[in-house]
Amino acid sequence: YNLQQVVFSYNGGSYSIFGDSLSFGAILPNEFITLTIKRNRKIELKKGVTTLGEFEKINLIETKSGFSISLSGKIPVVKERKYKNDFEITAAEKGLTVVNMVDMNNYLAGVVESEGGGGKELEYYKVQALMSRTYALKYLNKHQAEGFSLCDRVHCQAYHSMVRFTPSIEVAVLATENVVMKDDNNQLVDAYFHANCGGQTSEAEYVWNSNVPY
Repeated sequence: YNLQQVVFSYNGGSYSIFGDSLSFGAILPNEFITLTIKRNRKIELKKGVTTLGEFEKINLIETKSGFSISLSGKIPVVKERKYKNDFEITAAEKGLTVVNMVDMNNYLAGVVESEGGGGKELEYYKVQALMSRTYALKYLNKHQAEGFSLCDRVHCQAYHSMVRFTPSIEVAVLATENVVMKDDNNQLVDAYFHANCGGQTSEAEYVWNSNVPY
């Protein structure tokens, strides 16, 4: 999204607010901040209705591990999402660059729920966590030129929020922690997966015109 304005609000614990190197307290229960990109490519920071200034970079840092925060787009409107860990927000040419500085396990739990949904067996979630971890590590620098590692869409992997509805996914992520898939040359494999195959799969050489042994 070409976000021009976003709102961060309290969800599951307080977050410290920093504009460049200046501290502006924390987001506490029933509080929110609004970030708006300006023509000078700075970010206007408001806490409630009070304008705190314009900055090159905004950081939101959890005051205790395990906290979470709500994020919603106002211009354009993007429905509320919830995330764990910290955030860094900067101004880009087309809008705000909102980066979740997320722990790998929290990221994978969100990815597995976003990609796979709920109601599945634990073993399925273990396999999905293994594939998603392998993919994430192999393509960790896919968006390096844009100032972040991976996007939250299917171009990389869907990551719509932290895991919210399926606790067994966190169990699966921890059960496979630090495990990845490698080929005979000790390189990370291309761990592709799909939401719906339409009832058929195919050998790689018929899709990409080259054989993939694994």
